[in-house]
Amino acid sequence: MKELTTYELAQVSGAGVSGGDVAEAAGAGAAAGAGTGAVVGAAVGGPIGAGFGAVVGGLVGALAFGVDSIVDQIQNDGGSVS
Repeated sequence: MKELTTYELAQVSGAGVSGGDVAEAAGAGAAAGAGTGAVVGAAVGGPIGAGFGAVVGGLVGALAFGVDSIVDQIQNDGGSVS
């Protein structure tokens, strides 16, 4: 997955991405990230670590999946991210 800088985000063109697309992608990412974070957190710090890991993993997963999905959608619509 390509990480976008603030400048790169300003260079997105030909976009056809709705708020629903973003929310759906972020939700999927949050669920996946929370599951992974809970497993890692439990290994490091037991039940408290699992809870903390789920929260952090959910946030990271939402962002990562959301950005990746947005880039894919823009490219599928014939736009570009450079």
